[in-house]
Amino acid sequence: MEIRKDSMDLMIAEAREYEVKDTKLPGFRVRVSPKGLRTFIYRWSQDGKDEKAAIGRYPGIPVMAARNKAQIWYGMVSDGKNPRLEKQEKKATRKAARETMGELIDRYSVEVLPGHKPNTQRDYKSVLKALKARFGATPVRALDLEAIKAYHADLAATPRTANKQVKILSSVLTQAERWGLRDLRSNPCYLIEGYPETKRVRSLTPKEAVAFGKLLRQQAAGSAAVDILWLILYTGARPGELQVLEWPWVDLKAGVIRVPKEHHKTGRKTGEDRFIGLGPVAISILKARHKGHTSKWVFPNAKGTGPYAGLNTFWRRLHHPKDGRPDLLLKAGLRDFHLYDLRHTWATWARRGGQALEDLADMLGHTDVRMSRRYAHAQPDKLRAGAIEVERALGGKMRS
Repeated sequence: MEIRKDSMDLMIAEAREYEVKDTKLPGFRVRVSPKGLRTFIYRWSQDGKDEKAAIGRYPGIPVMAARNKAQIWYGMVSDGKNPRLEKQEKKATRKAARETMGELIDRYSVEVLPGHKPNTQRDYKSVLKALKARFGATPVRALDLEAIKAYHADLAATPRTANKQVKILSSVLTQAERWGLRDLRSNPCYLIEGYPETKRVRSLTPKEAVAFGKLLRQQAAGSAAVDILWLILYTGARPGELQVLEWPWVDLKAGVIRVPKEHHKTGRKTGEDRFIGLGPVAISILKARHKGHTSKWVFPNAKGTGPYAGLNTFWRRLHHPKDGRPDLLLKAGLRDFHLYDLRHTWATWARRGGQALEDLADMLGHTDVRMSRRYAHAQPDKLRAGAIEVERALGGKMRS
């Protein structure tokens, strides 16, 4: 039977579903259900497999429109193409065109973010929240250079923050390209010119170091946050390295901490563990914590189920105490002093103590001075000796 408008009325429901083949166009058919629903379909064979794809339901789609579609698919099959795959691609394209930045950011947070280190995840989460607030309702494909430029300009008062947010947005949009939600190389963030950033160099003077030590002694002795702050000051370790520190990494006898490559900033780049030297003060702090410990973490959370993650919160409370007292850091005479400045202080005093830049790079876990140097080649004795020298320069009795 030739499938025409008048012949469609002859196709009545039966007890079982059946198909009517068109006599002119191979593969063009009408499927009739027991309820009388008539659906245009196209059947073909390709690579030894029988395939089929629905064209649409009558009378929603006219007979000639269905025939024209089947004719196009017939030509595709003749050229070795698969109509069903084309249909799926078009459906995915339509879906991608509707996806919003809010949905993209949510997906990025679930599928991509967990692959980053904990500290990176914390940094990204706050930025992603801000990006979602600004661009959440914008279709992914519609986010353009002008919108991103305007956002970057709104953050001009904080250049570092502005540049960081665009960098993370760029990562999100690049992932969108990988997922087929944007055309390849369509990421407009690459055209944003970053604001100049003044490299911040701040370390404690001897007088400020004494003031900071006095401030720490006024806090809860032996608390995770206080001990971590002391260790940053006396070892130059990164805050994130200490928060996730595990006892198997600590060798108190040798006076060295070995941070596995998976848990320090440059580990992915170097493929090597990082070693941190310990002087007497640092060792005494760790020995005190080691007594009666019941967790694999040196600084466990309150429940002992994971590493401590409250250092940033503690630091903010030094600025804004809950009891309404004034900024404790400012009161101690420490203006414009940030958490990471403790590490800078350690590095400054190490350099003043005569540490060579190459050794300092090893001690800080940097790759800047000699990219080819491997942490595994750093001698524990040298690391420990350097740590002791810095403790001596800072004043080992600062904690007492």
